[in-house]
Amino acid sequence: MPTHRLLTRCIAVTAIVALLTACGAEAVGSAATGAAVKQQELENAKRTQQQVQQDVQKALEIPPERAKQLDP
Repeated sequence: MPTHRLLTRCIAVTAIVALLTACGAEAVGSAATGAAVKQQELENAKRTQQQVQQDVQKALEIPPERAKQLDP
């Protein structure tokens, strides 16, 4: 009988450890996915910043005569 109890406890502990490990793996996977999304957002923001800087530079290069024509 004591062997049966020991076996039952070992199975219960193993099941609990497996469940906790699975939860931890899911949390790590979710964190990695979130980090990948943030990385993509950062790259998009950098591209947008570069495009805006180029647009501003082009606007500064407009000759004064052309700027007068564009001014309402």
